[in-house]
Amino acid sequence: MNEYFALVTGASSGIGKSIALELARLQVNLILVALPQTGLPETAQQISNEYPIKIKFCELDLTSDGAVRYLYNWCKEQNIRINALINNAGVGMQTSFDRTDISEINTMLILNNQALVQLTYYFLPDLKQNVPANILNVGSLASFMSIPGKTVYAASKSFIYSFSLSLRMELRQFKINVSCLCPGGTITSNRVINNIAHVRMPSKMLLQMPDEVAIEAVTNMFKGKKLIIPGWQNKALYQLWSILPQGIVEIILWAIFSKKVEMPKMKPNVAIAFQALFAGN
Repeated sequence: MNEYFALVTGASSGIGKSIALELARLQVNLILVALPQTGLPETAQQISNEYPIKIKFCELDLTSDGAVRYLYNWCKEQNIRINALINNAGVGMQTSFDRTDISEINTMLILNNQALVQLTYYFLPDLKQNVPANILNVGSLASFMSIPGKTVYAASKSFIYSFSLSLRMELRQFKINVSCLCPGGTITSNRVINNIAHVRMPSKMLLQMPDEVAIEAVTNMFKGKKLIIPGWQNKALYQLWSILPQGIVEIILWAIFSKKVEMPKMKPNVAIAFQALFAGN
């Protein structure tokens, strides 16, 4: 059996859990990381029951001081050889910037950006020793947009996209692939389910299940793809945003996400669906 491991953060639910399952299906050994009391031991047991791989887990709050360094030392103490790093853990919120508590903003930036960068920094020497290796950073369709009500979240995801592309160029010479996964709306939690409860079927087609995202993510990561946008609907939106004038994009996003704007020409279910596009990743 392959003695290398893939480390997956945010692995107890949603896209992270589905990526772990897809890697396990491909016989990749796993290190799973997630917050305490989020069902991580049960997830690890489920995967272990289904697939003949080595699997370990670490319940850890990556926003706490020294958490990333602790995780790295924990892996070294157990002689775990990492050749894939899946930086999936992240958090978002939807509220105006001036009404957001600064502690919530700090937590978002620490988890979405600081922890991701630190994980990459600490594990990079190991990845260089265990080539060919892969880094998969999870951004969002919001990486390419400025979204009112999700100001810091969208900016944090833009950082991930830029960081990933720059790092990819730096690490190419070491046979380390860096991919950025940018999913759209993904049904990952009860919050997302509630958001789309009254959305009609055509608009629900804009959303994906975590396992659909995971299959495209893992397949294209191993192919060495730079940008991974899962789903035809998300690819279409990405292309649309790239050709529309910025002023038009801003008007559309303001109409969708601002509660102050009347939307007489936009059916409510369509607006909710577009909002959900950025609620599940």
